[in-house]
Amino acid sequence: MRIVLLLTALILFSHNLFALPATQDITVNDIHNFISTGPTTQEIQGAIAKIKNVIAADPSNYTAYEMLALLYEYANQYEQALQELLTAAQYFPQHSQEGDIFYGHLGRIYIHLQRFDEAKPIIDKALLCNPDNLFNRMSLLSYYIAKDMHKEAAQELKVMSSLNKEKDYYYHFYVYATSDLHKPGPGVIKLFQEAIKANPKNNMPYRAFAIALRDHSTNLKKDFPRIQAQLKKSLKLNQKYLYTYISFADTYMLLGLETGKRAYFKKSLHWFNRAYALEPDNIILASAMGHFYVNTGAYDKAIDTLEYVRAHGDNSTGIIDGLVYAYNNKADRYYKTGENLESGLEIIDKALKLRPNDGMLFTTKAQILYKMQRYSEAYEYIKKAIAIYPHNEVIMEDFQAIKEAFEKQTK
Repeated sequence: MRIVLLLTALILFSHNLFALPATQDITVNDIHNFISTGPTTQEIQGAIAKIKNVIAADPSNYTAYEMLALLYEYANQYEQALQELLTAAQYFPQHSQEGDIFYGHLGRIYIHLQRFDEAKPIIDKALLCNPDNLFNRMSLLSYYIAKDMHKEAAQELKVMSSLNKEKDYYYHFYVYATSDLHKPGPGVIKLFQEAIKANPKNNMPYRAFAIALRDHSTNLKKDFPRIQAQLKKSLKLNQKYLYTYISFADTYMLLGLETGKRAYFKKSLHWFNRAYALEPDNIILASAMGHFYVNTGAYDKAIDTLEYVRAHGDNSTGIIDGLVYAYNNKADRYYKTGENLESGLEIIDKALKLRPNDGMLFTTKAQILYKMQRYSEAYEYIKKAIAIYPHNEVIMEDFQAIKEAFEKQTK
């Protein structure tokens, strides 16, 4: 089982373009800001060279080794990051007020390397320095999950939830546990069963448990009563928790997609409407609503809703994926009807602005241009598509048809 620590993804920094200051003035904060801009490999190497100059001038500068470790961690070079931190430990002041940060970083690297038995005492040491450091508690949680210590993990989630009552660590850890930790389904389900036992008066573990059951279900209709029961318990404990309403809506939507029954889509809309009554301006709610429209083929509404979400600062992959899908399928409808092809072309160009090198979008644009008898342009786009998907039979058929039309036109 591969374990990838989640802390790096949880730390939020400014996303403005950032240039490192002069060598002698670089701080750990500067490195965090630099990493947040998504630097290239070449830029990382340049930053590493700068920090090595700092160390050359002062080999006892433990902060410089920490900065190097951060850069190596970003580059997934965990062994090198570990070596830098072990060197820093030789110079690190034993009674420093930054012990939780330093030892937390070291424990995190051991987790990355799956050296769990070495990670645990270091994480414990970090938490002795500051028991309220949530990032280090996330490291400890990762350790418990790796060791299948579900009761201990459930207790840790309870502690984290008590330290920040506004944040739903149950749901967020579920997302990370399934996408990054690649933990088997039964393990995740067991974790949230224990989480409910550990914190039965908190609505959040019930919702997370329901989502875990739903996402690991092979027969959603059959499992729905159990899922619904957990969501109802969550709602009973907190009737103002927006995300339980969204989970109800999403579950009914998935039931509609699985069964093909539109009645479930109506129930999904009912729960979305209840959520909007609570928080009409919530962007996460708008995002969920936009994906509902995408999944139900209401592409105009999907585009309006997801563009609204983008305008309010969410340019995440999921939002872009939904928009690209909606734009592409709306353009495809124009292609299939043969009407308003110019509008179809404008729409697919909007999708290409979001994903300029997407082979499927090249195909859709080529198809529209082909139907408009603009064979030369269509041929250029279908060649781009086939270069990306050389073994796609559908694209190959389009390629042959467009190529033939182009060659006839140019004879």
